Amino acid sequence: MGSVVSIKYKAKAQRQKEALGKSLRPILDMLEQHLLETAGKPYGRGWASLGPLEELDGKMHCHLNFKNVAIWDIQEKKSKDSVTITIMVEYVGKRDNAYKNKK
Repeated sequence: MGSVVSIKYKAKAQRQKEALGKSLRPILDMLEQHLLETAGKPYGRGWASLGPLEELDGKMHCHLNFKNVAIWDIQEKKSKDSVTITIMVEYVGKRDNAYKNKK
């Protein structure tokens, strides 16, 4: 059984990504690559504070730097021949505002 992994951004998160400073864009690009390689769980790759957030119903997050975080949900669909994993990025920005993103 094969698997297909893709990354999508909610509309607001896409706008947040586009508004990121130049110094954070390469960091987010690297996170995206690690998410694709690990089906959304890049443990052991050096990401700060990586893991599920109980406050956000177990959605995954990590710090891009001291002030900024990314939050994503891992959606998995199984069929007879394959597994499709969609990593839905829901928030990219200041960690102080991350919990306001809840649902």
